[in-house]
Amino acid sequence: MKSNILLSLMLLVAGVVNAASTQVEDRIAHATSLNAMVAMVMNWYGSLINTNQLIVFDRSQSTWNDYRALYPHAISHIEVMSTDLIKLNDDHEYQFTSQILIFYHDNEGVQQRQKLSERFIFYVPLLAKPTIKAISRDVLDDPVSTPEPRFDSAYFKARQFSYAWLAYLDGVSSMTQMINGDNWLNTARYSLKIGSLETTDKIASTLLKRNHYLATGGHLLRSIDVQQHADDTDRIMLTLIIEWQGENAGGQPVIAKIHQEIDIKISENNDWEVLAINEHHLLPDLKPWQGFLC
Repeated sequence: MKSNILLSLMLLVAGVVNAASTQVEDRIAHATSLNAMVAMVMNWYGSLINTNQLIVFDRSQSTWNDYRALYPHAISHIEVMSTDLIKLNDDHEYQFTSQILIFYHDNEGVQQRQKLSERFIFYVPLLAKPTIKAISRDVLDDPVSTPEPRFDSAYFKARQFSYAWLAYLDGVSSMTQMINGDNWLNTARYSLKIGSLETTDKIASTLLKRNHYLATGGHLLRSIDVQQHADDTDRIMLTLIIEWQGENAGGQPVIAKIHQEIDIKISENNDWEVLAINEHHLLPDLKPWQGFLC
């Protein structure tokens, strides 16, 4: 059964308790599964470009080497042209399909292109890291003209982090590795402004206060912007616009539009360490968003 991932789930009116509860559960399953799968796909494509990137979707280096051998060798950029998500008959299985355009250099150093359609079959237990069960690909006809390539490893790294972070916020604690969380989750400062609440504290403490307003539901990423720090080439500011739907601690339906600024320090081995998170809430958008990837 194909998931309608282009249409936001609408919250039911208060009083329909059982139906509303089921809808929130569906929202959690949808958001956590989508964010976790996309984070892994972004890590996959980023790893094709940057051979030094940490591979988090497979523990076996030999298995990744076998997969990697199916792609061109010297890849400089990958453009994700389109995506689709289908929920399969098994409650925990999804098919994620992407059409990509690969820019690479041949043995003579001449830039070439290859267009692929790839299908990833995921097993996604609720609130757990997905497993890739199977991958298939078809080589497509190359378009006559394409824009200048600009989708490098940093592009995929930013998206891998962002989707994994949202999955973590929704309870997928096993995504910690994908955000390098052991290095900063206990030290970064988290500032939150929501309604009458303004607070700055460690992440765990701030999330407890945030949970009063956003108790049960799911985050979906709607836009992402990456800016280099003016005075430090090893620091970036990641700005996210996020949609959240669910219930507050009192069981009342909530729709939120969240603005997050994440200050990140990049180490020499390309590990990301979050220094601070600044979050404030905007007026929510009542109309459904179009598209499901940024």
